[in-house]
Amino acid sequence: NQVTGPIPSEIGSLSQLERLDLSINRLDGTIPYQMNNLTLLSRLDMWHNRLSGTITITHLPALSTLDIGSNLLSGTIPTEISNNKNLTSLAIYNNQLTGSIPSELGSLTMLSVLILPNNELIGTLPKAIGNLNNLVLLSLSNNQLYGPIASELGLLQSLEFLAFGNNNFDGTIHSEISQMTSLTSLFLRDNKISGPLPTSLAALTKLTKLDLGVNRLTGTIPSEYSNLSRLESLSLYFNHLHGQIPSEIGLVPLDSTTPNTLFLNCDGKTSIESCFDDYDG
Repeated sequence: NQVTGPIPSEIGSLSQLERLDLSINRLDGTIPYQMNNLTLLSRLDMWHNRLSGTITITHLPALSTLDIGSNLLSGTIPTEISNNKNLTSLAIYNNQLTGSIPSELGSLTMLSVLILPNNELIGTLPKAIGNLNNLVLLSLSNNQLYGPIASELGLLQSLEFLAFGNNNFDGTIHSEISQMTSLTSLFLRDNKISGPLPTSLAALTKLTKLDLGVNRLTGTIPSEYSNLSRLESLSLYFNHLHGQIPSEIGLVPLDSTTPNTLFLNCDGKTSIESCFDDYDG
């Protein structure tokens, strides 16, 4: 579709509307506050437009899915968005959001998908995220978040996909992360995470992708990682690792239909060279 122009405020009078999809158009202007009158609306998709201004969708009691990604939205994530208690999927990626992630999001306990990457969010990760025990996918990559990764993430035992890449998270990888036994993909690359590689990650036996590259990790690769029998991609490049690549890692079975990747060092040798000093990112 190539619908252009602003969304008319009169759309708020469609009181029986249950689903609205305005995605992949050229809509501009702000999101009319009158859309909060659509009290029966359960799904709202407005991704890939040119919508600007702040987020005004804060009082839709039946709303379960909200996708307003790939727009020009600015300002902060309003704390009032937590009034949408039936939300199961919240996607506000590829916008220009600023400020911190409100702890009030922790009250949206029905959330299974939370996607906020490619914004300008700052601050620390709220501990209240640990309340979202139905969460399956959590993506906060490409923001300016900092501080330690909250140990409360270990409470998210349904989580399958976690992406925190390209932020400024620091500290160590908490052992509590080993409680997230449903994880299949863990992306923490391009942060400031330090300390040794925790052997506790070996408990995440469903992992297929593990990316800890471009950090400040030290020490050696634990031989216990051979327990990650489903692993297809392991990325540890641009760290301060040393020693030998454990021979046990080579015992990880390969899926003949899927290319397996192992990114550990700069030159592909069996000893781990420190590449961090050559990285300017």
